Order: sequence, then C-alpha cells, then structure tokens
Amino acid sequence: MMTKRTRKKRWSYTTGEKGRNRVRVFQHESGLLMLEYRPGGKRKRFPGHRDRDRAKQRADEGAQLANPRQSDTGDGEEPRSASCLRCTGSG
Repeated sequence: MMTKRTRKKRWSYTTGEKGRNRVRVFQHESGLLMLEYRPGGKRKRFPGHRDRDRAKQRADEGAQLANPRQSDTGDGEEPRSASCLRCTGSG
C-alpha cells in the first residue's frame, strides 16, 4: 500500500482588517518571501529576502499606513501603503 505524499506547510503572516488594509506575507515555493496586498487589485511582490521578522515588520507598517478612503479615490494614484511596500531596500 502506497502512502499519500503530504505537502509541507509554508510559513505565512497576515495583518490588517479584511477588505480594508489586509497585508499578507508568505513563503513562495522558491523559498523567498512574497508580500501580497490589494490596493484596487491583487498584487504580489518579492521583498527579495528570507528574513521573516523583517517581512512581518514591513507588513505591519503597510497595514498601519493603509487608508481605505484614500485607496478608493479612483485618481490612479497608489495608496501610501502600496508605495511603502514597494520599498525593498536591504536595511
């Protein structure tokens, strides 16, 4: 009898309120961490490192800076949190 192969659960961290300022960091199958947020559409971003503590801090900052009213203006500008999350410096 063959046993079923189980998939290893990958690490993830979610912060913010659902539908408002939700930011999620998760481990991609490549091992790198991806950051996901929705300022008007689903976006994924590689922070470019494997440091979970730094990724959690970046997600918390992005959720804290998100202003739902600002993201629904429809003026084509990204909300402040989106530009914050895009900054992926190595510091």
